[in-house]
Amino acid sequence: MRIARAIGLLLVLAGCASDQQPSVGGQYTSVEATPGQWRMTYQGVRAESWDSMQATWLYRAAVFTLQKGFDGFIVIGRVRRSAAPDDDPLLHRTAVPDILTPRTRAPGRSVSGTISLAKKPFAPPPPHTFDAIEVKRELEQSISDD
Repeated sequence: MRIARAIGLLLVLAGCASDQQPSVGGQYTSVEATPGQWRMTYQGVRAESWDSMQATWLYRAAVFTLQKGFDGFIVIGRVRRSAAPDDDPLLHRTAVPDILTPRTRAPGRSVSGTISLAKKPFAPPPPHTFDAIEVKRELEQSISDD
């Protein structure tokens, strides 16, 4: 339930070192935008739903936070979804249904946002604060590192 709420929050949110890793068939990137704030991007695959891409973004933000030695992260501003015009199913039709096309990265189709890393205690917790261990635990069953 909390993860569904978190994903819902990501949908509602209005929107240098570098790390780039493959993730769940897509591409995950983190770039330090300003000291202490990281721009996280997950570029998904064509067959992946927006909900799945957003869950993967949230999961990767939690894993990144823990790897950096922090306990949680705060989403700063908006989490954005973007798609290249040729990736929009209403604008681009093919003779082969999407379900039969190869799972390749969708150029320009991504979920991105900026996070700030935080240590416990989160008292009082700022808005849009996530406990990285809790997010990872909740999502790792549905997100696999292929």
